[in-house]
Amino acid sequence: MMRLPVTTAQPEVPDTAIDGWVKQFSASDPRLSEMVGVFQSMGKEIKLERECGDNLLFEECKACMESHPSGVWSIWTRDSPEGNSGNES
Repeated sequence: MMRLPVTTAQPEVPDTAIDGWVKQFSASDPRLSEMVGVFQSMGKEIKLERECGDNLLFEECKACMESHPSGVWSIWTRDSPEGNSGNES
């Protein structure tokens, strides 16, 4: 199983934008691991943040969260500080 960089803190949108992080989408495994690999192959830095946790915003979120016991995660990316786009030869 792939080990992923994880944080459970809720993102601060202004700080995230300042730091160059862009939210891509939310997912759970196996799609989560697949997409982390795709973004890494593109030379992106990846940060994962757990969605909602116990603080569900809407009742309809509950069913989705319960159906994914490993959690639903937001995938955030930004350009690597080395500037490696993954396309260099």
